[in-house]
Amino acid sequence: MFPLPFSSNASSTSARQAHELNLLRRYQHALLFGGGALLSLLIVLAAGLVLYNAASNAFANLRTTLATHSALMQLDIEEKQTAMRRGVVNAELLWNNHAPPGAGTLEAFVRDGGQVTLQAGAHLTPAIAAVDPARTQDLHEFAPYLGMLEMQAYSVTAVAQLRNSPLGAYGYSPDHRLLTLMPAPEGGLSGVLARTGLPDTATLIESLSFDLGDIAHNPALADLWRTQRRVAWQPPAPDLLMPDDAPFKLVQPGFDAQGKPFMVFVSNLPSSVLASRLRHTPEDTAAMLVDRQGRVLLSADHTGAAIDGPALMETALAHSLRKASPALPRETYRAGVFSLSTPLNGTDWSMVYAYSWRTVFHTLQPQLLRYGIATLVVLGALWGLLLLFKRKLLEPAYRRSQRVFESEQLNRAIIDTSSFGVCLIALDNERVLLQNAMMQAYTAAAASPDPLHQQMVALFRARARDRALHDADMRLALKNGQACDLLLQCTLVRYQGTDALLCGFSDATERKELEKKREEAREAAEAANRAKSVFIATMSHEIRTPLNAVLGNLELLGQNARPEVQARRLQSVRQASRTLLDIVNNILDLSKMESGHLTLETVRVALPDIARASVEMFEPSAHAKGLRLDCVVHPGLAAGYEGDPTRIRQIVVNLLSNAIKFTAAGAVTLEVGPRSAGQASPVVIRVSDTGMGVPAEQIPHLFEIYMQASASTAREFGGSGLGLSICQRLAHKMGGTITVSSQPGAGSCFTVEVPLVPLADNVAAAPEPRPVASLPPRPVRLLVVDDHPANRALIGDQLGALGFDADVAPDGEAALALLATQRYDLVLTDLNMPRMDGYTLARRLRERMPSMPLIAITAHLEQEGYQQCSLAGFAGVLLKPVLLPALEQAILKTLGAASSPLTAPAPVAPWTARRTRRTRRTRRSTRTCTRRWSRRWCHPPGRSARRWKQATGASSATSCMRCGVPSP
Repeated sequence: MFPLPFSSNASSTSARQAHELNLLRRYQHALLFGGGALLSLLIVLAAGLVLYNAASNAFANLRTTLATHSALMQLDIEEKQTAMRRGVVNAELLWNNHAPPGAGTLEAFVRDGGQVTLQAGAHLTPAIAAVDPARTQDLHEFAPYLGMLEMQAYSVTAVAQLRNSPLGAYGYSPDHRLLTLMPAPEGGLSGVLARTGLPDTATLIESLSFDLGDIAHNPALADLWRTQRRVAWQPPAPDLLMPDDAPFKLVQPGFDAQGKPFMVFVSNLPSSVLASRLRHTPEDTAAMLVDRQGRVLLSADHTGAAIDGPALMETALAHSLRKASPALPRETYRAGVFSLSTPLNGTDWSMVYAYSWRTVFHTLQPQLLRYGIATLVVLGALWGLLLLFKRKLLEPAYRRSQRVFESEQLNRAIIDTSSFGVCLIALDNERVLLQNAMMQAYTAAAASPDPLHQQMVALFRARARDRALHDADMRLALKNGQACDLLLQCTLVRYQGTDALLCGFSDATERKELEKKREEAREAAEAANRAKSVFIATMSHEIRTPLNAVLGNLELLGQNARPEVQARRLQSVRQASRTLLDIVNNILDLSKMESGHLTLETVRVALPDIARASVEMFEPSAHAKGLRLDCVVHPGLAAGYEGDPTRIRQIVVNLLSNAIKFTAAGAVTLEVGPRSAGQASPVVIRVSDTGMGVPAEQIPHLFEIYMQASASTAREFGGSGLGLSICQRLAHKMGGTITVSSQPGAGSCFTVEVPLVPLADNVAAAPEPRPVASLPPRPVRLLVVDDHPANRALIGDQLGALGFDADVAPDGEAALALLATQRYDLVLTDLNMPRMDGYTLARRLRERMPSMPLIAITAHLEQEGYQQCSLAGFAGVLLKPVLLPALEQAILKTLGAASSPLTAPAPVAPWTARRTRRTRRTRRSTRTCTRRWSRRWCHPPGRSARRWKQATGASSATSCMRCGVPSP
């Protein structure tokens, strides 16, 4: 290289470079400090905006607080109005019910010249009723008022106890002849007249009445009061009945069913209730309760010493009244005073709040200090940073290049370590320019012949809009035979002078699976809802069908007087009623199972007796369909087990009912026995039939609630769809199982295995009946207590049919009166009765007659109810409907357990005679058919016996439950 010659151009170039450097330095300084000054100005403006926003928020918060306070005041007023309306509606209902006054009330009212103190109970709020004798001819015409006021004492006492404070109220008739005070003041009516200095009752009524218009003779005005249910608020004023307070008064007339006013009700609201609400207004504000004329009813001044509270309220009151809206809140500002006026619905009053700029300044003072300090700190930090940047502007280009390189490396590291796939693809040749490890892993795992990045480009070109592709689903097949769902994001970029496609994706397989499960759950829920709808429709049909038979036959009984026709009608009614009761019992059992309240007994279970009774119960229905009903009992079956006989019988009955219902021809077989000869062997109950069978795909759904084998099953055969579900739940409750095997067209077989423990005495012993005749002969007198006339008459007739001498009482008080004058051996009482329920009656009897036995009769009782009956002293409980066998058994059991020497009635009851004749006929028919059943069912080894031997491995012979003849 040759040396360059020196010339003046070099010095001029150097000066020019120095000038340019100085010019660049000045430009840099101008940009640096000019930008700093501009930023400082912006910071100051931002601080001003923040302060303005803080002031706005302070105003808004204050408005919100005041609005909340006004709303709470409105709630207090609405609560009192609602209570007033509820009390008036209650009085109207009682008035229209025409409740008579209590015994002796009307006589006392007439005897005392139109004055009486009303108190239906010791714990009820007393009231005084008085009339103007000068304007009254017949005091008996006020009997409806006395009856209504006695019943209203219950609701008044309840409200007073809930509020934990006495309720001050009174009422007067529209003609100003009657006055009632509740609660009764001290000293009675004479004490009120003495304290007020009024001469008589008429003057007192006029002093306590209000002008509501001529509602008694103006139907239009009365209808307006009745339809709007308007409560007239009266401002606080000295009260004749409450001289120590000036309460608010709520006035509302009550109307009868014909729309005529029968009484004007007045309720007191102590001024302290609303005054206490005013005391909770925010600091540095004033609150007033004013009427439409601007009169201040209540006020509260919460301003400090620096604020003139009275002047603040005067200014706000004058301005708010001039521009007040009758229905909407309004905020005004005048002379530095802000006022907020809010009308109170249901009254002619408004809440007026007043505050000033000083209130807002006191609220913002801490914020002003914080924002000022923060602004100074930010400005100092800004100029410190500017000076720091000044020293950093002339760094060497190397360090700037190095920082750019480090930035490049950082970006690549972020891409490589990210949890989602990223790649950069050239659009001209679809070559991968950049990709991270996740992209490489998915590319290697892909099973498609086209590379993953080419599939992304193809998807982008097919679906892209406006140079980008967002949230695109992409299905990728993997080499392991599975597939995954990718969520793809693509956008066009420029890289190294060429167009490129930046792609990012994440694995959305788990999200897709979750969405699929949610959809399946939604479909399952819809299917359950459809099943419940079918169940409700089926229940409606099943309940209406026996109900139709009951009502129809009862109607025909009233028109047909022939005894044989009446007997047939009564039998139809009895069967339909039993069907209806079974449906209701199934629903109740299912409800108990669903709620976990079903309990099992642990008593002696005689499985042969249960099988015999079940077969006998279904013998008529099987015979009507031409079916053979077999019962096979294994001889290895113990005579007694520990368990719940009621629930085992329920399982057997449900299975037999289903089998007979779905079998058109052939036989139905009940088999009972142990699975093996061991002590711990479970008991096997099997019901098989030759009916229509169940398709294989429907078997898993047989035991589901509300389900039947098909929708047409319910239409063709009826039924609620609860029987098999109840059987399964009962079997599981007892620790057992239930299974089914079926073949369409060949029949079904249901098998129940229950782990019952055999008793030590393996011999069946029938309980000996109690010899009633051995008791000393004395007539038995019973007392029936029930508030329902029809039930009372029915139980009396049933006891008469059983031969008992019975008296009836409509409630507990009447029963106590009869027990005080008559001798009775047993009391049967309902539990839910007005005035005095069955529990109270039992406690009263325990106090007076500890040895008197009691039986409770009720329609429904939970487990807690049985415990309550036991604590009350009941000897037993009968659930309605009560039939003659259960009634007779309960009475004889209770009387036999009592200590007094009682006996059953001497004459034989008609039902007992009929039952005896029916028993003799049954025994004769059983002896007649024993040989026929032996030849037909037992001796020829049928399919049932062979199947039992194959299933249980039993080698010994079986016996017929019906006739007891052993089979070979």
